[in-house]
Formats: sequence, structure tokens, C-alpha cells
Amino acid sequence: MGIHAIDWIHWFTHKRFKTIYATHSRKYNKDHGDLEVTALCHFTLEDEIFASLSIDYLRPENALSHDDDRMRIVGTDGVIEVIFNKVFLTNKDYKNQELPLEGRGNIFVDFLKEIKGNGSCMVTAEESFYATEVALLARQSADKNKIIYLP
Repeated sequence: MGIHAIDWIHWFTHKRFKTIYATHSRKYNKDHGDLEVTALCHFTLEDEIFASLSIDYLRPENALSHDDDRMRIVGTDGVIEVIFNKVFLTNKDYKNQELPLEGRGNIFVDFLKEIKGNGSCMVTAEESFYATEVALLARQSADKNKIIYLP
């Protein structure tokens, strides 16, 4: 759970993960075995960049939405936030201005095109394997209640 958000962190920062600390719970998972339904993850990336994830499946079935993914990147020059399929920028020139979305393609369509030999994916196989490795290490961190260090 949360692999997409891990992928986003890597996609937007282009930095490698250095440490991972995570916690999770399987409580209230409606008898789905080892399925975690909530997790918190803290990552340290190269150049002392910190990233955190709060991930959960705890919304009631009658909730108005289930697409509440959010991303927030904060730096010394400003803040960019993605929420409800919108992008907002705050910096010295803009106060929470919504930015237009660019139509750069569809990641799933691009994947199918690459398989058919008609194009290339936005995400490489190596990037996908790396995000998977980090997600599995985050789960290991939570299972063992310890910080995981990556080379």
C-alpha cells in the first residue's frame, strides 16, 4: 500500500532513498489477512530531503470520494501542492495560484504502447523496480519496528 506515493516522491525529486522508517496496522482490515489498512512512512532522501506519507483505507464506504491522494513539496523558494486533481503554487510571485495541467499523456496507455513497440513509457522498468524495493523495505521497517538504511 502506498507504492504509488513512493513512486511520486522519486519521480518529483529524482533523489535516491537513504533511510526508511514506517509503522502500519492491520487492525480493522475486514479479515483480509496481512493487508495493512493504515501506515505512516518517513523517508530521508539524498541531500537531506525528507518525505513522509500518510496512507490509509479507513474511509467509510459511503464517503463522497476515495481519491484523496495529496502531495506537498516544500522548499526554500515555495510550495507546490497537488490535491483533488489540481496543482497549486505558492512562492514570492503567487499566493496559492492554481496551475493549468498539461496533457502529457497517460501512463497506462504509454505502457501498452511500449509493450507493442509503438512508444516508450514515462516510467522506466528500473524506476518501477526501485519503487517496489522501497515499498517492500517500508513494510519490513514497519514489521520489524526499525529504521532501514539503504546504500
